Amino acid sequence: MRIFYKCSFKSSGGYKLACYDYDLDELHYIPEDDNIYKEKISKTVLSTFNYGLGRSMVLASDEVGDCFFGIYGLSEEDSGKYINAVFIDKDNTSVFYLFNLFCIQYNQSGIILKNTVKRKTPDENGLEFFIVKEEIHRLLESAAETEPKFNIRNGNNKLFAFITEENYGDYIIKISQNCLLDTRNAILKGNIAYNRECLDLENVLTENSSKHLWYYIASIIIIVITIIMGYALL
Repeated sequence: MRIFYKCSFKSSGGYKLACYDYDLDELHYIPEDDNIYKEKISKTVLSTFNYGLGRSMVLASDEVGDCFFGIYGLSEEDSGKYINAVFIDKDNTSVFYLFNLFCIQYNQSGIILKNTVKRKTPDENGLEFFIVKEEIHRLLESAAETEPKFNIRNGNNKLFAFITEENYGDYIIKISQNCLLDTRNAILKGNIAYNRECLDLENVLTENSSKHLWYYIASIIIIVITIIMGYALL
């Protein structure tokens, strides 16, 4: 598994992007002014970092169909720590399980994720954080014990879920135009309290399924009316 972190600290040199390889326990800085920058991270994932999505979670697929789970806008006011993180893995299942974990343990999972990042003296690249593997392991273990209750359809550049503490309508255009994600049929939920524990995912999925049902019914009605009008004109 790879985890892309974009983090900043109070009185620091701004946000720095790095890739953490969980299996190798290695963190690599990704400079913005280098061609390596574009090779290390997919365009879709990079766009979610570059276009502010507020305090939110994104489950989507990138331009080659690899699924990723992003958590954005986490912060610790006392330490001035600001964290954005995206999980991506060859086995998409682990990504889905992480999304499920954050939905059923929203507040607690966010706390653990913040604990995966610790500040250090800046290196030659200005990177001033390191990753605590044990905390990531806690997340993955907890995620593996959950039971996802949703199905993901394959495809490139598709938004599967967008959950935010703000009004999700404020971000949909940005997600579709700047991040180039297809937002149709996505699970959408907004105005989540920052300290809420469970997001009641089943209700979200029920709401989403209802939207799909009405969409299909409307489509069928339009088709039937079109056929009737076609026969009437013959």
